[in-house]
Amino acid sequence: MSAESIDTSLTRIRRHSQWLGLGIVLCLVGGWWYGLLSPLNRAADALEQRRLEVESLHSQHKVLLATLETARATAAQWQERKNQLQQRTRPTHDDIDFLEWAHEQAAQVSLDLIDFRPSGKESLEIFEGRGLMLSANGSFDSICRFLNQLRHCPRMNRITSLEITPAGSDRQQYSLVLRIVLFTLPSPQA
Repeated sequence: MSAESIDTSLTRIRRHSQWLGLGIVLCLVGGWWYGLLSPLNRAADALEQRRLEVESLHSQHKVLLATLETARATAAQWQERKNQLQQRTRPTHDDIDFLEWAHEQAAQVSLDLIDFRPSGKESLEIFEGRGLMLSANGSFDSICRFLNQLRHCPRMNRITSLEITPAGSDRQQYSLVLRIVLFTLPSPQA
């Protein structure tokens, strides 16, 4: 072997070694990119997306606070309504409370309560009901005002029968016969 062929062989080996080294370096750079920088880039993209979401929420801060306050006010109104309805259906109510209330209302509207008597029991979904028959005399206006007062009664009620008839030929006084059911929630069982 001549010196020239040895030099050519060594030059080839050097070039192959350089290409092999370059390939190894490229593989290391690719592995470094794939293993280290690519996840960092994905994490940076995710953080940027999160930052945009936070900025969007921050820009809507006042709207969200107003919506929250509205929801709180609505919830408070519903809670108050629930409390009112529970108060109207307490099992501790009795017919005497209602009759006292009805007598006061009749006196305010100039209606004469003549008679009252029990009129059976009913139930409606979760409510227990006791019927009462009321008889009264008065002007048509006083009867209408009394019926309007029943709408605001502290007891939950339902009018199931109503009869208004003239009490005289002059049609100035009328007779009222009314069946009303007073509802309560059942007493809790021990």
